[in-house]
Amino acid sequence: MLVAAVTIGIGVVCVYYGARSLRVGRAVRRLRDRDRTGPSHPTDWAGPADGDPIESGATLADRGSLERGVVLLVLGACCLLFGVLAA
Repeated sequence: MLVAAVTIGIGVVCVYYGARSLRVGRAVRRLRDRDRTGPSHPTDWAGPADGDPIESGATLADRGSLERGVVLLVLGACCLLFGVLAA
């Protein structure tokens, strides 16, 4: 029972930090795109530039944040699954 509780706790923390990492990266990209194209409203999204819409214009730090967020979400989901199965 202790193993299940610890695994579920680690899974929740990983999911939280993964979601937080992805949200910050998305906000930075949205601000950068707004400065380039100048939409009329902050929620107006300009179309993606050349290439992949996620990676267009992203710096190395943004890509690392995206990868870190995805890895943390997957790790958190696995921990939650194993924690539920262990209970």
